[in-house]
Amino acid sequence: MNNKSKLEQLYDRIRLGCFDNKISHFSAPVRHRAREGELRLAFRAALEEAHDELRGHPKAERLWTMAYERGHSSGWNEIALEYADLADLLKP
Repeated sequence: MNNKSKLEQLYDRIRLGCFDNKISHFSAPVRHRAREGELRLAFRAALEEAHDELRGHPKAERLWTMAYERGHSSGWNEIALEYADLADLLKP
């Protein structure tokens, strides 16, 4: 039985490189950008699942946008940390 929370499982997936783009930007830029979009959607879905209590919240879109804008230059882990910090403000 896995006793890890969904958030801990997400951090494990980040560490394992599950959201890393393996397609070269230099040799296949169009495929790289397409894959990056797919990974971003998958990451967002996993992040929202880990913070399930906020699913359907009226500010969920803004939460994602702010977390992504603040953290994307430092990687997935930073986006997840920003999301968690901002999510605390929306929890009842």
